[in-house]
Amino acid sequence: MHVCFVVEGYPVPQDPFMPFIRNTVAEMARQGVQCTVIAPQSVTRAVMHKVPIRPRHWQDVVEPGRAVVDIWQPWYITLSNRGGRFNLDQMIRAARKVYRTQVSKQSVDLLYAHFWHTGVAASLLDDAKPLFVACGESKIAVQECFTPQEIRKMLDQLSGTIYVSTKSYEESLKLGLQQEGKPYVILPNGYDPQRFPPMDRQAARQKLGWPQDACVAAFVGAFDARKGAARVSQALTEVNRARPVYACFIGDGPERPDCPNLLHAGRVDHAQVATYLNAADFFVLPTTHEGCCNAIIEALACGLPVISSTGSFNDDVLTPENSIRIDPMDVQALAKAIDTLAADPERRRALAAGARATAAGLTIEQRVRRLIAFLEQIEDQPECG
Repeated sequence: MHVCFVVEGYPVPQDPFMPFIRNTVAEMARQGVQCTVIAPQSVTRAVMHKVPIRPRHWQDVVEPGRAVVDIWQPWYITLSNRGGRFNLDQMIRAARKVYRTQVSKQSVDLLYAHFWHTGVAASLLDDAKPLFVACGESKIAVQECFTPQEIRKMLDQLSGTIYVSTKSYEESLKLGLQQEGKPYVILPNGYDPQRFPPMDRQAARQKLGWPQDACVAAFVGAFDARKGAARVSQALTEVNRARPVYACFIGDGPERPDCPNLLHAGRVDHAQVATYLNAADFFVLPTTHEGCCNAIIEALACGLPVISSTGSFNDDVLTPENSIRIDPMDVQALAKAIDTLAADPERRRALAAGARATAAGLTIEQRVRRLIAFLEQIEDQPECG
């Protein structure tokens, strides 16, 4: 099977934008699928974010001699974040050109787009190929980007949809994107056990220079209102009036954490995130909306109890056995949950065991195996040929 991925970006160490894209593509390549990626790159974004402009064509060597992915990144110009439809049209034009002059000659079996709006873009590349859309956006915005006629064209071509959560499925159903009789599957995001293995907490703390006997809460995400960095900082300030709870915030953004016992606040190399998680006692992320949160799944993989939102996007991965769920906007409820875990090591141990049990079924290898089976099942149906 030869899959052509149509995506908004492809991560590299110098620019780790949309890392979940590579997780899926690389694992599919390991499992024997021929993968080609079309990820047009905005020259404007590269200049503004001071990241290297990549070649128009390069190869991602996942495993030398065994798993190599062709990456096509044609250049285009955008008008910053306010470019709207102009930016989309420029991206589509760049993608269409490289698809028609290069990729279409390689016997592609199907198109695979991440997010509904990229699905519309993919349908404009080739309307004769089976089209699959992976829906995992925190907020579905396709109807703000394209006309009803363009969306209808994409839906008519659509062969199947991959949802990262029941919430994504239900939202798509409500918007008329998931149609009766159209195949779909719900597959929460997966993690790489080699990148997020459980480690000895004391060894991880020694490596980071953290106090061995401290109780530490970890946060990973953008420092913004959606993820709730300021709310976590406020809750921790409240809790520290009664007992010392240390904090590690990994990320960046306008809401800079400012609470007592702050061990770290800022970016870290992605390869080091697992060490920070394993050095913590529990994970806190009062996010207000998601598709399926990779940071939560990675925290579960490291055996951390989770404090997060009651939002339905968490329903497929968070249970009473691995988490405490609260109204993400209620700082007092957040402080109470933090204090509960800080005061009760036995509760933390029980939830940690639940976290590891949940994570055992969420590896990227298992997810991609199910994904490939879904694609092959639908592709083999006569109407998709």
